[in-house]
Amino acid sequence: MIVCSHCLHQNLNEAANCEACGASLADKRSCPNCGSAAQDDARFCGICGFNLQLSMPQRVELIHAKGTSSDSLLSEPPAPEPTLSLSSASMPSVQTASGNESLGQVRRAEVEDTDRVDSFEQNVLNDEVSNTQIQVKTQSAALLHAQSNSLIELSGYQKVVHIGKPNDRVPPDINVSVFPSSEVVSRVHADIHLEGGNCFVEDVGSANGTYLNNVQLTPGTRHPLHPGDRICLGKGDLVTFVFQMN
Repeated sequence: MIVCSHCLHQNLNEAANCEACGASLADKRSCPNCGSAAQDDARFCGICGFNLQLSMPQRVELIHAKGTSSDSLLSEPPAPEPTLSLSSASMPSVQTASGNESLGQVRRAEVEDTDRVDSFEQNVLNDEVSNTQIQVKTQSAALLHAQSNSLIELSGYQKVVHIGKPNDRVPPDINVSVFPSSEVVSRVHADIHLEGGNCFVEDVGSANGTYLNNVQLTPGTRHPLHPGDRICLGKGDLVTFVFQMN
């Protein structure tokens, strides 16, 4: 095969001109490496790539010096592998949006960001606790004695508030004996239950009954209380309490 030195097209040995570009193939010679035909002005063999411009002594000398085949003359020497310097003077750097910063600066920034997040979450938690405490304080319940305009706070830590007069069985939390017309109230008359922020009233078997908004309650049954509800102990609306939420 004859390789055209102009377009590198492979032609038959008998061809006088290149079948691809029409260049003259009259001047030709053989490749000393593979024996293929090549033009006199060709720089490399079109078959094996051997450098045809080297003189024979140079070819032999290079082949023996390399200790390899002539194909190795065409390959470029391998690039040297990069070496890493472990000098303590060199510090790794990281490319950030603001430029090149040291790794230590980046780590310190990350720690500061974490501290800011923790501080923000703690502040949010403190605000939620404060709001909850304020809400508990503003939702405290009370009974207003209508006849004397006396306000009785109901403790948020007490689940049951006993209403009556002094006795040896169930001592009252709200002693109505200090109010006028207390003779209509039984010693163990009614209970106020505080459950989950809600309040309920219950008649516990009084002699004259308990009335919620003028409706007599069934003993032993709890009824929910709402702001403004009137609780009457006994008949005749003589001892009346108005339920309030402060």
